[in-house]
Amino acid sequence: GGGPGTEEKGDADRAPSSFSAAAKQEEEGFKNTVFFQVYSQMQRCSTSCFRVPPEAASSRIFNVKFLGYGSIDAGGPYRTVISEMIEELQSSCLPLFIQTPNARTQDGQYQDQWIPSPEATEPLHLRMLGFIGMLIGTTLRNSHYLDMQLPSLVWKLLLREKPDESDLHEFDQRPSMIIRSIRKMIQQRQLQQQE
Repeated sequence: GGGPGTEEKGDADRAPSSFSAAAKQEEEGFKNTVFFQVYSQMQRCSTSCFRVPPEAASSRIFNVKFLGYGSIDAGGPYRTVISEMIEELQSSCLPLFIQTPNARTQDGQYQDQWIPSPEATEPLHLRMLGFIGMLIGTTLRNSHYLDMQLPSLVWKLLLREKPDESDLHEFDQRPSMIIRSIRKMIQQRQLQQQE
């Protein structure tokens, strides 16, 4: 095809994935999600598909056709699909993200945020996380909004910035408070020893 974003998205042969039987069974559970359908279709094209220049007539990386609805994708169906994908990612539908510890314990702030699951280690999971990264990059380049509720710690790590204790406190208050208490005790002991 032509330049970035103009590559034809035709069928391509793909080597079969090799991952555990548990992951194959898990895949059966989420293969009907909108996210997995888009992910599967986008595996057929190269990474240049994600490099749509902002000045392109359409800054979308795929077109949407709702079967049986006769919709024309002038942007509305695309935004609907992206919203559904993000909703699925931030739920138990897919194994890629989990609620923050603050959400699970109903403690502290930012209980609506999600973090990458430490269990998402299978090759398929890692490829899907890579796909999410490409989606984030595409939306940032084209000034679109991707409503992913991720704590600052995740964003800082993605940007290779150094997180600090406040980032931990934002999504996991309990260990952060323990760390603060230990620091305070150490400071008090040091002051007592100086007296």
